[in-house]
Amino acid sequence: MDIQDLAFQEGDIFVRKADLNRLQNGSETSRFYSRALAITQMLFRWEDGQTTEAWADASLQQLIPFVGGVQATLYLADSEARKLEFLSGFAIDYLSNLPRSFTFGEGLIGQVALNREPLLLENEQDFVSVTSLQKIRLRSSLLLPLLHQGQTIGVMEVCFPRYCPKPTAFF
Repeated sequence: MDIQDLAFQEGDIFVRKADLNRLQNGSETSRFYSRALAITQMLFRWEDGQTTEAWADASLQQLIPFVGGVQATLYLADSEARKLEFLSGFAIDYLSNLPRSFTFGEGLIGQVALNREPLLLENEQDFVSVTSLQKIRLRSSLLLPLLHQGQTIGVMEVCFPRYCPKPTAFF
């Protein structure tokens, strides 16, 4: 069906309106998947001379707003030492008391690394993010283990201002 098929016919306005809504929804879905594909391709692209930190920064800058997140951290695992080291963050205060490392099993980040299972925290009243203008109450935090051949290679935490199932579907 295309726009020309939507020509007005008397008594058929409601059917045509429904057709137009379906076309618009299909267009939005198409844009979403096109953007998701572009971000996925960017995530797997490694430029010559690019550092791990630069790749992580660029990846979070594209991915986090796309999924509706407002803050994120990314920790890289040293599997032999069973330790996670801070690699990158999105919209975080680098001068704050942000933990720079976790051992596997330590805190929620370390627990996700150890269990290799995602963890979704919802409706927490204590999540607060400070911007230059205001405090934003965060409603959910999604912690995702990054796995390669069944081994933890990192953990990403993404914070959201409200619960939205779309990010978990994308991840």
